Amino acid sequence: MSKIKLPVASSFLLGLTNHNVEASVVDFDHYRLHGGILVETDYIISVNPKKPIDGAFESFKISKTYSAFRSLGTKLAEVTEKEADFKSKDSMTMLQFAQSVDHLIETQKANYLGKVNYNYVKSLAKRRAQVLNDTLETIYQNFPRPVEARTSSVRAVSQILDNFF
Repeated sequence: MSKIKLPVASSFLLGLTNHNVEASVVDFDHYRLHGGILVETDYIISVNPKKPIDGAFESFKISKTYSAFRSLGTKLAEVTEKEADFKSKDSMTMLQFAQSVDHLIETQKANYLGKVNYNYVKSLAKRRAQVLNDTLETIYQNFPRPVEARTSSVRAVSQILDNFF
């Protein structure tokens, strides 16, 4: 099997492959949609290099909803299952990585309730923030190293994560 080269990687993606990334939910914000019928929560995520080294990416903050993370988990699971060469150790590692991320996010199911009070929304947001912190930790601690990047599934997952962040 010939080695597949990763596309020209962003400094963030290089940080991920070298396990030089830290990310965590630092705040969240609630807002109403559809005339107040639906409440959505934006999670503010701070992404930083662990160690300041030459070529490291600049720290940044992003705002994502829980449904954006749910979509990320689904995309990761779909692409790895589609691209997986089940004989390859690299593909299996990437499949396990993607399934872990998807499983963590799916532990919090979508809630469609008639009426909820603000305290319930806040408590749900806190629980989901912890799940997102666990998911982010799984992403930056278990992302395959460049040596393991030999398959098209690794390349596809790298592209999905680079676009997400």
